[in-house]
Amino acid sequence: MNIKKLLFNLKDVKKPDRTARFVSAVACVFPSGKNFVVEGTCEGYILDEKCGTNGFGYDPVFCSKLGPVGLLTAAQKDSISHRGNALKLFKKELENFMKQEENIC
Repeated sequence: MNIKKLLFNLKDVKKPDRTARFVSAVACVFPSGKNFVVEGTCEGYILDEKCGTNGFGYDPVFCSKLGPVGLLTAAQKDSISHRGNALKLFKKELENFMKQEENIC
């Protein structure tokens, strides 16, 4: 239903103005109150119609740098995933945090 509404609302919008992105944020708060937030994205645009059946949510109408997400394999989707990108950044930030904490003690 949401996809139909999105496509209807964009029916007269040309490709250069159909840019879109998936965004995922991960936050971490420690008992000390220290915290950090990271954000991962996947850039693309909204297609004119559904393409493929892989994935879920808006995947069938989202086109990434690898092509329509509804046609991507799970491995291809994982390589550009906004969630995966956020978690990779989270891992780096957590490692940096742990190194800083080690240097304090």
